[in-house]
Amino acid sequence: MRLGKFIIDRVRTDADLQVLRAAVPIGGEYWSDRLVTNLRTRFTNIRAELQRNRSHRSHGSGVVEVIQRCLQLYERIAEIRRDHFPDMERRRQQLFVTLMVEIFVYLSDDSDQYANSANPQYAGKGFSPSEDCSRV
Repeated sequence: MRLGKFIIDRVRTDADLQVLRAAVPIGGEYWSDRLVTNLRTRFTNIRAELQRNRSHRSHGSGVVEVIQRCLQLYERIAEIRRDHFPDMERRRQQLFVTLMVEIFVYLSDDSDQYANSANPQYAGKGFSPSEDCSRV
């Protein structure tokens, strides 16, 4: 947070931005390491939120949002890969690809995370047995 405030305080013009970009090039070592660390932290927080959801017996509410956040994170990494990989060292590229694979594996896990619950499986947000299914 202090670094962000420092940058906001110091970068006021395009010339200031060019000096910053020369010191910390996009795709460079520092930039890449900070970005992948922040993205990994976001992924950890998303998984922790799902774990909290499971432990509070909320019967799956919030799962849809968690999956959407995982997909959004995956898309952000795909954008970085598309826009900045040519400027990155191979080792830095691998950090982003590894995180993408971890997210994909997490999203494709088909194990029932609510298996220990006596409650019915979550069928989706807004699902109600009384809904008129004749239109489906």
